[in-house]
Parts: sequence; structure tokens; C-alpha cells
Amino acid sequence: MELQIQLMIKRMKKAYLSLIGICLVASSCQRVVSNVDLPTIERKTVAQAGISNLSDFHVVTLTKSNPIFNSRAGDFEVVEGASVIIEGENVRDSFTFSDELEKYTAPNQNTFVVGEEYRLLVKTPDGKELSGVAYMPKKPLNVNATLDSTVDGDETLFEYEITWDRTATTDDYYMVEVMAIYKFDNTLDTTSWYVNRPYIKGEDSDQTTLKRKGSFREFSGPFFETDLHKLIYVVSGITKEHYEYGQFLYDYDPENPFSEPVSIPTNIQNGLGMFVLKNSVQVE
Repeated sequence: MELQIQLMIKRMKKAYLSLIGICLVASSCQRVVSNVDLPTIERKTVAQAGISNLSDFHVVTLTKSNPIFNSRAGDFEVVEGASVIIEGENVRDSFTFSDELEKYTAPNQNTFVVGEEYRLLVKTPDGKELSGVAYMPKKPLNVNATLDSTVDGDETLFEYEITWDRTATTDDYYMVEVMAIYKFDNTLDTTSWYVNRPYIKGEDSDQTTLKRKGSFREFSGPFFETDLHKLIYVVSGITKEHYEYGQFLYDYDPENPFSEPVSIPTNIQNGLGMFVLKNSVQVE
């Protein structure tokens, strides 16, 4: 009996020492390291320009990047006082800065030629030069749209289908937008984007005619009067770069704590961002 008691005491001592060791390791892992110099990352100029043949004005946005070790608070810094030009076949547009929009704008006065390359040239106030190259893709053919509506209680269900013919058997990419125009107090106001996965790769289909379906609901009934005036459908031919950039942004989830760090696609030399052209067809 005495021998058994001694063995139990030895086992308890070993367990106690093991517990102390675990606690020491755990506490050492929780120490806060201070006074560490974080790496300095250069803030780059970010140029973003998505030029459409349908726009009344072309718009270019210039901001400063926000490196990972910088403060995340506040809006991105807008770059003012830069020289911004887009040039190429039949085109030379000089942009001016709009204080209201905090963007650079230029009226759409030129025709971009399909297949031709165009250059975005930016010179910032500190003398840095950025550039990007894009070409004008082909325009989608035979764009059509249908719209059906069904009253469901206090809501109206709208279902639409958009079809268009492919411009090529390979290397064809498209973007689909659906915008609603509402009428409030006799004033027209454009809003909304109803398309799920708006970026489309033609090669993913073996059909010569592509389609995109979608639906949305609006309040109706005696207490909720739907002021939907009309829908505008826009189908654009885009480049492969534009498609990959759009897919990346569509799938990107900055709030996911388990996502791996990734680099956003860019075609801007000496900076960041994306310069793309799109050839659009609009139907109502």
C-alpha cells in the first residue's frame, strides 16, 4: 500500500511539472513585441480609366495607393494638378480636373477605331510619368432584351433576358449592365445594377448567341407605388485584361480574414490601376 501511494505521488509531481511547462510556453507566446521598425513601402499613383464609346464624358481617376502598413482610416488621397492625355488613332483627349467629382474629365468628341491601340499618359505634379495601353474591342451584334413582370402581393417581380451574337469564336469577352430609371416627383434618376456576374467569356459557351437572365423585385400596391420608368440594358465588348480585372474585383472579399494576400491586376507602367476601353450597345 505504501509503495502505491509513493507511485501516485511521483505521477502527480510529473503532471504538475508538465502543467507548469505548458503554462510557461503559452505565456511566452503571448508577449507583445514593441519598438519594431516596419518596412517603408512607396505610395504609388493609381490610375483608373474605363472608357466607353457611349459616354458623354470620359473619366480618369488618380489616387494614391494605401500600403498595408499605413493607416487604413479615411478616404484615398486624390492626386490633383496632373497632366492626363489619351491618344491614338483619331484620338487625342486632354483631361481637366473636376473639383466637384474629384476626377479628370474630357468630352467624348472622338471615335475609337476597333483593333487600334490607345495610350493613357499621366504626368503627376512631382514629375512622375505613368502610362497604360489598351485597344478598342469589337462591338456585340444583334443585342435584344425582353422583360416580364408579375405582381406578387405587395411586390412586382421583374424578369429579363438579354441576348446578343458573339463577335468571334475565340478571344471574345463581354460585360452586361442593367440600369433602372425611376421617376420621382417628375424627375428621372438612374440607379441600380441587377446583373449577377456581369463579366462573360464567350469561349465558355459553344453557342453563337449568348444570353444573360436576371430578376429583381420592386415594392408595389397601395402603400408602395413603383416609380420604375424604364430599364436600360448595355452589352459591351471588352478585352481579356478587362475581363480578368473585373472577375478579380467581383470575387475579391477584403472582409474575409482567411483570404491570402493577392496582387490586384494592373496594366499601368510606373504605377497601379487599369486602363481599358469598351465598345458598347445600349437598348431600352
